[in-house]
Amino acid sequence: MDNRLERRQYERYQVNENVFTCCRLRSPKVAEVVDISEGGLAFSYVGKMGPSKELLELDIVFPDGTDYISKVPCKTLSELALGENRRRCGAVFGKLTREHRAKINFFIQNYCSRISKA
Repeated sequence: MDNRLERRQYERYQVNENVFTCCRLRSPKVAEVVDISEGGLAFSYVGKMGPSKELLELDIVFPDGTDYISKVPCKTLSELALGENRRRCGAVFGKLTREHRAKINFFIQNYCSRISKA
């Protein structure tokens, strides 16, 4: 049994389809969203150098191409090497606008499923 304390404030949701985000930092990187919550997201990308700890802006494109969330402020909290040139980052959202929150909630409700706590 895993006795680690769950420190997340928001429930995480697994993205059901391939969803891509573009990191707006120095040179833009395209990444795949792994999971998301009302407070942040995890994404994976190919590259050697990890994102900076400074504030990032992400664009999240909905899987059916009908909409996107633009300039979502966030900050990288963790980074993990998944293999040769592949990395996974966990990021917390910064100050979100009302529109950001509404679109993130819509995205979660329509394109994600709960991550079971086994």
